[in-house]
Amino acid sequence: MHAALLIHMPAPYESNRLRQALFSGLHAVPNETIPHTNPLCSSAECQWPPYGSLALCSGGVHNLTATGNETLLAQLRNTTSERLNTLYDSFSTMLSLEIGVSEPPSFFPLVLGPMPDPTGLLPDAVTSLLAINQFVAYSDVAISKFPSSNFSTEALSQLKFLEFGIQWCTKTFTTQVTQGVALTREVSSHARVAKSVPFSLNYKWTPSAYACFVYNGMCEAFAGVELELEAPPGAPRAGRFLVDAWTALTVSSDLFIKMYDAAVISSLKAIMASSGGGTAAAFSASMFGDFLSRAMPTPAEQLDGVWNVTRNTAQSLTNLYVSSP
Repeated sequence: MHAALLIHMPAPYESNRLRQALFSGLHAVPNETIPHTNPLCSSAECQWPPYGSLALCSGGVHNLTATGNETLLAQLRNTTSERLNTLYDSFSTMLSLEIGVSEPPSFFPLVLGPMPDPTGLLPDAVTSLLAINQFVAYSDVAISKFPSSNFSTEALSQLKFLEFGIQWCTKTFTTQVTQGVALTREVSSHARVAKSVPFSLNYKWTPSAYACFVYNGMCEAFAGVELELEAPPGAPRAGRFLVDAWTALTVSSDLFIKMYDAAVISSLKAIMASSGGGTAAAFSASMFGDFLSRAMPTPAEQLDGVWNVTRNTAQSLTNLYVSSP
């Protein structure tokens, strides 16, 4: 079941459903996981043999700071500084108007943005399947800035960077319903291309997709184009696993827009201001701890937290696009 599956968009209000699934995954409790969608069972007792399905997977989280790639890190620092300058100046104006304070307190920064190019930390097969590839910029030390100047070199040197990706993949599941209670178990996952397409499925890395979305031009390159993935281990070999290119780019564009965000966070872990798609709050608890918490998560906890957020996001989107048995 599901061995031959082709995902298409759009259906009526499909973009709204996509955003709903995206935020359900992002804003799940950071240390909990999104369950699989419940299967359709005509009785209280059902069992299905292993079946293959298309899915979205988290590509893991990588520590870009630890790579020591100073060219990339300098580029990300410049991008982060520009984004924080804009947000900080807006925040300063808001404080001045509301409570008459012109200099905001020091804060913890959090910036999400698209990776400019592949870093090579992910296998080539996974890179070609990426729906989105993002960086997370943050500092475990509160930084400050005078409204009339830029951030100091010392403040920017405190910034750390992580990379994460969400890619198309295939999975093998088993599902059983016992006394009306469903249990779906993931047996295996696989992210390898069987038939490629001549462009990236990552909206950021395909400039012609932007031209198509915004100017309604250059869309012919995506019409009827399908990516094929290899079947996951343990799944029936009959059928094919296909993703419509237009669908993939539509999903990627919404991920790109919603995960373009920045926030300034207080010592009490409250978000004082944010800009962008509204997803910085979803990562804030993983990076800095829960609201009113004075403790700072360890680096290992930060990595695990971000990974779980991306896994939940991928699972929530999979539940939207892939039906149960």
